[in-house]
Formats: sequence, C-alpha cells, structure tokens
Amino acid sequence: MEPGAVISHFAAAAEHGIDIFGLWPTRVDVTIGRASGDRSSGAVRRRALGLEGVERTPLGVHHVTTPAQTALDIARVSSFLVAASAVDQAIWSGRPSGALTTKDELLRLLDAGPARRGDVRARRAIEKADCGAANPRETHARVLLEHLGFPPSRSQERRVLRSGRVAFADRYFPDHDHWLEIDGRGKYLSPEFGVERDAAAIVIDEKNRENEIRREVRGFSRLEATDLDIPRRVYDILTADGLPSSKRRP
Repeated sequence: MEPGAVISHFAAAAEHGIDIFGLWPTRVDVTIGRASGDRSSGAVRRRALGLEGVERTPLGVHHVTTPAQTALDIARVSSFLVAASAVDQAIWSGRPSGALTTKDELLRLLDAGPARRGDVRARRAIEKADCGAANPRETHARVLLEHLGFPPSRSQERRVLRSGRVAFADRYFPDHDHWLEIDGRGKYLSPEFGVERDAAAIVIDEKNRENEIRREVRGFSRLEATDLDIPRRVYDILTADGLPSSKRRP
C-alpha cells in the first residue's frame, strides 16, 4: 500500500496482541476517509469510517490504531461476544507487559466524538469488561454464565490452600462460595504442562489439587472448554452441582 495507511480493527488487534473470540478475518483492515473512493480488494478491507479523532501511532511507513481505539472499533462492528473478548484482552491486567489500556480510557474515547453505529453494544461490552480474563474462552464463559442466569462471578479467584499451594479459579461465585474450573485437554496432553510428567501424573496431581479445593469451598464444578459451545450442558452441570440459576433450562 501507499505510505500512510491506517491499519485498524482486527489487523491492528493482531499487531497489538489483542486476541479475539472465533476465527480471524482473512483481510487486513484499513480505515480511510468517508469521502474516499477506494474500495476493498482481495487482501485489504477498507473501512470508510473517517479519520477524524481516530487515535493512532506509527507503524513503519504506515500507522496503526492505538489499543484503545482498536478495541473500541472492534466492539462497534462485531457481535457482543467478539466485542467483549477484544475489550477484555485490551484491559487484561495479567499481560506480561501490563494492560494495553483501561476501561476509563475506552469510555473516554467512546464519548469523545459524535455517536456512531454500534456505540450501544460497545458501551455494554466496556461496562461489563473483566480485566482478569486471560483469554477469549474466559470471556466466553463469563458472557454465557450471565446469559444462562447464574449468579455474578469473578475471574481468577486466588485461594491459598491448607497445604500452602496457591490455586486460582477460572470463575468464582462469591454469593455461593462455588468454584468453577474450565480446562482444555491441552492441560493434560501438551508438553508445555508436563515437562517432566506424563499424562497420568498430571491427572493425579490435578485430582489432588481438586480435592484440596473442595475442602475449602461449598461448591465445585469442572467444565471442558468445549462444553461452553453447548449451553444446555453447562446449565445441567452447574445446576447439578448445586449452583442456582434464575432462568429456565435452555
């Protein structure tokens, strides 16, 4: 492209390390002026949204929208779940280099210019955002649990067990002292999690950890990450484990 392009939306998210829920688009997003005659091509998707007030920083001979602008742009044009995942990733406090932005900064940017299509959804995603969600699956869990009528929960609950081991819950329901673990199978199969242990040793260690946690809380549930794609299964597991819902079974 000619120098000076403004890389934005999902392409900017990839540049900043803002993960999203679902598949990545196949084209590079570029924001252009409203009156521009340019059109999208095979490799590039040009979004004629205007450049007034769009926050950006240099990227080689081009520019890239800032993390806050990027998360807001995605939240305006996406489904709520994708919007929520981008916002959560942008404000994630556990990022090794620190959070890319804050809820206050996102709200400031949202309110800075004239109203745009998608603002209502974006505001909802920002106001409900969770800086503890380490990945889009954790955002998916939060959004789904709320949709299914389960009580408010928080991410990455820290608990020091009686053995001295520190445990973190994927979701914790404080009103019911209920602990929820959401595991992918990679936890048991990937070399990353078992450098000096085979799958059986990992399973035994995880079971011992679970037993310790169960002695500390009133309720405990475990889901596989793929269970989140089947709301009825999630509802059945959690209600069977004693966690109440305000809604009927889906």
